Amino acid sequence: MPRASAPRPGWPPPPRARRLMALAGVILAAGACGSSGGAGQADGANDSAREASIPSCPAIDGDDAAAPAEGDAGAPGAAVDEFGPHATIAKAASSLGRVNVYEATSARLLTRLDIYLRVDLDQTRLTIGVFEAAARGSAFQKIAALPIEAPAGGGPCQGWVTTGPLAIPLEAGRFYMTGYDPSQPVTPFVTTDADTLPVDGAFGRLIGSKTTTSVSVSTIGWDKLSDKEYNRQRLVTSPRDAASPADGGDADAADAAATDAGEGDARDAARDGPRG
Repeated sequence: MPRASAPRPGWPPPPRARRLMALAGVILAAGACGSSGGAGQADGANDSAREASIPSCPAIDGDDAAAPAEGDAGAPGAAVDEFGPHATIAKAASSLGRVNVYEATSARLLTRLDIYLRVDLDQTRLTIGVFEAAARGSAFQKIAALPIEAPAGGGPCQGWVTTGPLAIPLEAGRFYMTGYDPSQPVTPFVTTDADTLPVDGAFGRLIGSKTTTSVSVSTIGWDKLSDKEYNRQRLVTSPRDAASPADGGDADAADAAATDAGEGDARDAARDGPRG
């Protein structure tokens, strides 16, 4: 028969020793939880420090905290629509372009487009584009593409990037895509609350967003349109009247925008009306 092993000396431990061992286990577990919570708090602190570690981009002319873009919205009937004012910074920078898609419900004139970004690298350039589709499902046609330098001499900074003055007619019943692509990775601010879409504005409504490799191309499709998130943007629009470039009036504003961009897309769009 196999021999039974002899019990180890001092085992099992007496009741008092067992109670001390159990207490030690509770203390160790509490310490581990505290360390884990501390790491989470440290991650949150690092995120906050990351946002605070970069200067704000210079204010856009005419802006102030109480009345954004008032300088461009001073005309009678002008309106400033900000989409995604509570958007949060994305987890990582990206060199992909990002655009919002809007449905126009009234005839307005787009007089400025601003996009909220974080630019970490020096000498960053952006192209801001505006596209139009005659109907849902039709390809978006480029009507303006404006290459600009990021604020603060090309970055780094965090804040609004603007096209400056525009004069692009928006037609009721048509769809518009507005956004950017960067020369170097930038970090967007994105709202992921899908329950808020669509978001109404003075000229129409925001219906979705998507990523794109470039806004300098001639056309962009509807594929991979997301109704789950959208980018922080600000559109300034005003009523269209007989004096607007869209109706054959003075095209100086559109000419200026086109000259700054180095191309005639904005000028042609303003003089000839929207392209379908």
